[in-house]
Amino acid sequence: PGAFERPSVAIFVGLEPVEFNYEGESGAGGAGAYEFSGNLLRFRLESFGTNIYLGFGGGATGLDEAAYFDAGIRYGYDLSLYRSQSFSLQLPLVLHSSFTSVSNDDVIVVDTPQFQQGTFEVGGGLSLNAQVAPRFRLGIHAIPSYGFSFSTREQNASGSVAAVKGEGRLYFDRLFGNAGLSLGYDYNYRRFDIEGNPLDYSASAHSILIGITF
Repeated sequence: PGAFERPSVAIFVGLEPVEFNYEGESGAGGAGAYEFSGNLLRFRLESFGTNIYLGFGGGATGLDEAAYFDAGIRYGYDLSLYRSQSFSLQLPLVLHSSFTSVSNDDVIVVDTPQFQQGTFEVGGGLSLNAQVAPRFRLGIHAIPSYGFSFSTREQNASGSVAAVKGEGRLYFDRLFGNAGLSLGYDYNYRRFDIEGNPLDYSASAHSILIGITF
């Protein structure tokens, strides 16, 4: 097969340590109510131009009082900057929509706004892909994005979200017929800036992933 004839779909599962930290005013009511540090389970479906993901954490992943859930879809188009038989450099342009929910068993909802935020973001970055051997390739991607965040439960709880995402992938193609193996690492930083509410939080996460390609 040619150097860049590759599987079109990858499905990943992995473990994601995350720090969810309060970034707002310390004197606000309910400040820091949703802070936590722990592990999430991460699932990803990646295909040409479209990525779908979800993650969750709770008692089953070792979180004590907190429960976490997120899901999203990323659609992108790659502008080619350079391409050869075994190497490509691209400028990915991305549209991203997501939903994030965090709760805490110790929080009294009447006194503290709920953290359930949807987002819509746009971004652009840099993508590098290399065919190292006929059945071995790697990809490295870095994409900052910015957009607006809105509450799905609270009134007057909208604002902005800024994010930086980095990805690394190793692909071992066609190991079992048309199926292959992939190993991945993701870094994801997101900062929610919500006006007029104690819901300013940042999330910093590292994902270790293993997946199949076909």
